[in-house]
Amino acid sequence: MHMEPTPELIDALDSEDIEQARRMTPSQKLRAGGDLFDDACRWTLAGIRADHPGISETDAIAELKRRVALDDDEIELEMD
Repeated sequence: MHMEPTPELIDALDSEDIEQARRMTPSQKLRAGGDLFDDACRWTLAGIRADHPGISETDAIAELKRRVALDDDEIELEMD
């Protein structure tokens, strides 16, 4: 049985996220932003691989960079 979250639950979770963000130091916020970007890159790479079975790692990274419109020397990805 799948249940959708209620608007009240969504509001409560949003409030908790907001309060947590307010308690973070600027350096923690910067780190969290980087972590979110890394997670988004991993999810996007997974989608690229699903859309293009057999794609090389080099080509998958090139497609990721194209999608986020970054030049080769603007970013160094560390994929664990």
